[in-house]
Amino acid sequence: QTEGYSTENKGQVLTHKNNRHEDIEITITVAIASKEQQISELNKYDFLDEERTLLSGIANQIAQKVDQIQKRKELQKAEKKYRNVVEHSTNMFYQHDTEGVLKYVSPQSVEFLGFRPEETIHKWTEFITDHPLNRKGEALTQKAIETGEIQPPYELQLKTGD
Repeated sequence: QTEGYSTENKGQVLTHKNNRHEDIEITITVAIASKEQQISELNKYDFLDEERTLLSGIANQIAQKVDQIQKRKELQKAEKKYRNVVEHSTNMFYQHDTEGVLKYVSPQSVEFLGFRPEETIHKWTEFITDHPLNRKGEALTQKAIETGEIQPPYELQLKTGD
């Protein structure tokens, strides 16, 4: 068994002469299962112990890969959902680096700033007025950079390109 994945070996002993002239034959079914469900199963065949071990390992790898693919699809679906929310919100969203240079600005920048997102690759402070309200935003942003902690939301008064 490998990290939450399993293969179920169902076997029965049948008469067979192996290379040591022993009467033994193992027939197994290898079920390929992810953490949540059985995905498939290999048909019943005659396998040696080494083959069963190999098939179980392969089944685990397949189950892990299928699980990764499913998780990637779920992540892509969630990203699409949240991208849609951000891009169609009545708020403008932005992200900047520790130097204050904008790295992402949502499409609402046209409405809020008068600039398309690709025209806003500047320090975010270049887009705020000298209104006292903005000091709080600057202080909270600096605190977030210094501590790495999420700060409460704040509003800014912005300049426009008009």
